Amino acid sequence: MSVVHLRIYQDAVAVAGEIAVMVESWAPFHRDTVGMQIVRAADAISNFIAEGYGKAETEERLQHLFLADSSLQETKNQFRLALHRGIIEEEIEKHYISRLTGLSISMMEFGAAIINRDETYDGKYRAVIERRRKWLVNRTPVPV
Repeated sequence: MSVVHLRIYQDAVAVAGEIAVMVESWAPFHRDTVGMQIVRAADAISNFIAEGYGKAETEERLQHLFLADSSLQETKNQFRLALHRGIIEEEIEKHYISRLTGLSISMMEFGAAIINRDETYDGKYRAVIERRRKWLVNRTPVPV
């Protein structure tokens, strides 16, 4: 299977494309400061997913997944800066923060799947993924 078939990759590409289109409409100063940085950070999410997907070792695959998540967190921060500077409205910031949070959760689930396929893996990312997944379970409301 190719990386282009991964849902997390497809979602990352889609959100990066939407962000690039949005930033094109910003005033030159905002586009050249926050705008260029948010586009670079959003583009890096799918770039790291793709690079990690091509790695053979579990540790390297997970390392790139976490680099993708770091770029995702940077993207979220850039949205907060854009809101604070009055470049975007709060509803836009909330929309993208929510989408990016969902993508981050999906990436951790993908990381868990990578670990589950490699029963011998006991590297540093196992504990981090388990901790983040536990947090998710604890915060997700139980359906009634």
